[in-house]
Amino acid sequence: MVEKKTGLFIGFVGLHHISGMPEVNLGYLLARSSWGNGHGIEACHPVMKFGTETARLSPIVGVTHPDNTHKGHTELLLRKTIGPWSGFKPKKRGR
Repeated sequence: MVEKKTGLFIGFVGLHHISGMPEVNLGYLLARSSWGNGHGIEACHPVMKFGTETARLSPIVGVTHPDNTHKGHTELLLRKTIGPWSGFKPKKRGR
């Protein structure tokens, strides 16, 4: 991901498989300096659209470590803005 305003590389987003899990995972990583600016939501929308409409993947999950409280907010926003029809399900991964 590249921030439009500055042109700086701030992270990445994509769909991938996690070993031992049958679902497709929506994963992203943002530079800490970019947290709280809506970049995660903005980047995840077209990836989810591709995953659900073009690749027809379902379900797509968002896996976070149980101690990660920051991504939970983004996952809830994704669920509200993408909608339950997408098959997106936040999922906590054990330690």
